[in-house]
Amino acid sequence: MNNIIEYLLIYIGFCYVRDVPARYLLRLGLGEQELATNLDFSRQGRVNAMLVRRIELLTEVERHANLLNQPEDAGYTCATAGYFWLHVYSRWEQFLAACEQNREKPNFVKDRFSFQEFFSETAKPIFTGESFEADMRSAMGCFRHLKTMLQELEECRPFELLKSTADRANYLMTKQAKIVAMTCTHAALKRKVIKNMAFQNYSHMDQSLFTRFVRLGIPYIELNAQGRARPSIAMLYNWRYRDLGDLPYVQREEIFHKANAGFSYEYQLVDVLDYNGKGESAPSPWFYQNEGEAEYVVSVYIYMRLLGYPANKISILTTYNGQKLLIRDVINRQCTNGIGPPSKVTTVGKFQGQQNDYILLSLVCTRFVGHLRDVRRLVVAMSRARLGQYVFCRRSLFEQCYELQPTFH
Repeated sequence: MNNIIEYLLIYIGFCYVRDVPARYLLRLGLGEQELATNLDFSRQGRVNAMLVRRIELLTEVERHANLLNQPEDAGYTCATAGYFWLHVYSRWEQFLAACEQNREKPNFVKDRFSFQEFFSETAKPIFTGESFEADMRSAMGCFRHLKTMLQELEECRPFELLKSTADRANYLMTKQAKIVAMTCTHAALKRKVIKNMAFQNYSHMDQSLFTRFVRLGIPYIELNAQGRARPSIAMLYNWRYRDLGDLPYVQREEIFHKANAGFSYEYQLVDVLDYNGKGESAPSPWFYQNEGEAEYVVSVYIYMRLLGYPANKISILTTYNGQKLLIRDVINRQCTNGIGPPSKVTTVGKFQGQQNDYILLSLVCTRFVGHLRDVRRLVVAMSRARLGQYVFCRRSLFEQCYELQPTFH
């Protein structure tokens, strides 16, 4: 979902999204902190953005009022700005009436436009004085900008009246937002940690609210085609879904049919044996590491960089925080002389909702399968790559796990 928002986002001027201003976009669920943008699309982030935008617009209204010799308190609140609009609109009507009587004068719009001083800070002159029609189109564009300012101030007015953060957030979610994006892939939702086995096995308290709705038969629309990965890579996880196919462009686009340079396969399991006589280790409780896999993963990353793969197209994932820190240490030690770090080195859980062209995945465990036995975590781990998925693990351990056999066989 983060990738969808990042794809839609075009940061121009006042942060517009394709055809939809950013103030109408809201992102719910886990992972909004991982968005690769300086904008915050969470509820609190959007409320703060509206309050900041309100101050910016009221400052512009105050400046405009000074230029029209009106009281400065026009920019005090959104309500006073609405009253000031009456003065703006009356001057605009007078200007239009005068233009109807002087259409034959090419420089009339340039000389008589009522708000020329307000737009005097533009990079290029708005009016040329050479064509009445061209200057009139520019004047209409300026007035549309003023109307947009008024519209935005009207949308900011509820945030001015509502005082509590909770009320502002609820209004934003129910009234203001026009595009609300929320994680709802129930086959891959992050598992709730329930330590009481009775609650977990008999009450199903480890399932998400969305999964509970689906099981209870609440009507929903299921998207049954993926557009992220090669069809061959999608086979690693599509067994978990009901009739999950591929979008036509995945089968049609040339990039999904080209081989990965330097590799025999587009996805591969690399069997990593003990390194220096040991496999999985835990320097401290719950801090799992595997030095052999860390060295192997970083070596493959360096190999890819030497072949010309862009660093921003490669991400290294692992299932444990300890391994993540170990891989970062190895990268800092070995990836010098222009190699540089990959796009991200993080855990599978933190990478949920994101993707990259090539994923190098370290599973760490050599004694027990660990929490990857939960199929939902496996789906997240195997569905992050678009063009190449390379898994580093102890093959003899994971291929014997019954829950994971559809992927590892």
